[in-house]
Amino acid sequence: MAAAGARTEEVAEGVYCVRTGRGLTEANVYLVRSGPSWVLIDAAWPHRGQLIKSAAESLFGAGARPAAILLTHIHPDHSGSALELAWMWDLPVHVHPGELPLASGRYLPEYGNPLDRWLVAPLLRLMPRRRVEAMQSRGSLEGTVRAFDPDAGVPGLPDWQCVPTPGHTPGHIAFFRSSDRVLITGDAVLTMNLNSVRDLLTGKHGAAGPPYISTWNWPEAKESVAALASLNPQVLACGHGPPLAGPGTADHLRSFSERFSHPHAHKEGAISLTGQGMASITGEIIIGCPVEEVFDFVADERNEPKYNPRMVCSEKVTDGPVGDGTRFAASIQSMGRPLDMTTAVTSYERPTRFGIESWMSWAEFRGELTFEPDPAGTRMRWSWQVRPKGAFRLLTPVIAWIGKRQEQAIWTGLKRYLETRQPPAPVLAR
Repeated sequence: MAAAGARTEEVAEGVYCVRTGRGLTEANVYLVRSGPSWVLIDAAWPHRGQLIKSAAESLFGAGARPAAILLTHIHPDHSGSALELAWMWDLPVHVHPGELPLASGRYLPEYGNPLDRWLVAPLLRLMPRRRVEAMQSRGSLEGTVRAFDPDAGVPGLPDWQCVPTPGHTPGHIAFFRSSDRVLITGDAVLTMNLNSVRDLLTGKHGAAGPPYISTWNWPEAKESVAALASLNPQVLACGHGPPLAGPGTADHLRSFSERFSHPHAHKEGAISLTGQGMASITGEIIIGCPVEEVFDFVADERNEPKYNPRMVCSEKVTDGPVGDGTRFAASIQSMGRPLDMTTAVTSYERPTRFGIESWMSWAEFRGELTFEPDPAGTRMRWSWQVRPKGAFRLLTPVIAWIGKRQEQAIWTGLKRYLETRQPPAPVLAR
C-alpha cells in the first residue's frame, strides 16, 4: 500500500519506485531489497522525509530501517530530505567521491551549471552575507555524507554495481543489477523530457537526457548516456518520469543515445546546449537539385534574400570569387527592425563543405553546411554553434528553440525556391 501523497510500485523484483510530488515537483526515490535488508536510493525534495519513511514502513513493516542511504547525486530534488532521513535512521549518506564538494551547500563556480551561473550566483551576490551563510548551512550535508569506493561494491547492495555517470554533476552515479538488467539512473537518463515544454505539457514519456539548465558538463552527460545504453537494460528506473520495462527497453535507450550523441543525423533538426552558454543547432534536408548547384547557390550569401524572407539584403564586401575569407554584410529583420550581420567564410571545399562565422550585436554564430549526393538530389546538413552575448545568455534555451525553427524554415525556403524556379541556378558568381 502506498503512503499518502506518494505512489509506490514494484518495477522489478524487490525494487520499489516511490513517486513523490506531481509534475515538475515530482521526484522518484527507490527502495531496493537485497536479501533480508533494503536500501534507500535518493531522497527527493526537502520535507519529504516522513513521506519516504511511511512508504518504506508500508512495504517492510513498522520501524523498518535501511541498511544504507545512497544518493545518485547531490541536487535538492534528489538529496533534499537526505539529512532528515539520516537523522531519523541514524545513518550516514553514501555518495561517489566526486560528489563530495557539493555536500557543503556552497556555490562553487568550478561545479556550476547554467542555472547556478545565470540565476543562483547573481542572486547570492545581492543577498546579505549572513542570510547566504544561513541558507548554505541549512543545505549542507557535511558530516553526514560519506564517500564510498565505487570499485569496492555498493553499500548494502552486494548484488548491484555502481556505474559512474558524470555530467549532470561531477560525481553522478547509477546503479545496475546485472542478473535481471535493472538500471537506476538518477538524472543521467530520464523518462520525462525536462528540456521540452511541449513534451511536459502533453505528458509524453520516453528516454530523455538530463535537464540542461542544471547539468554541469554536457559532453560528459552524453558520454554517460552512451555508457548506460551499452548495459542493455531491461528496466529503466529514472529520477523523473515513470519507469520503463520490457524487451524493447534496451533498443529504446540505444536509439535515444544515438540521437542524443549525434543530433545532426535527424532531418527535423535538433538542439543541444553546451555548458558554456552556447546552443548547438543541427539538422538536414533533401533538396531535389544536383550537389554543385545547391552548393554554389548557398555559398554566395547574396542569394539568401531570395529564399529567406527575414534577410532584407546581403552584399559581398571582399574582392574576388567566393572562397576562404570572403565576407558578406547583411541586414536581418528581427522584431520589426533591421539588425546588421557580418559573415565570413571559414572553409570552402566545393561542393562538399562550407564553413562560416557570423556576428550580430547580440550573438556570434559559427558552423558549417555539408552537401552530399542523394538519390533524390542533395542531402544538405547544417550544424551551428550559437553564443549569445551579455544578458541574452540568460535566454540561451529559448534562443536555441527559436533558432531550430528558423533554420528549418530557411532551408525549407531554399528547397522550395531551387526546386520550383526556372531555369536552374547558374554557376557561382564572381
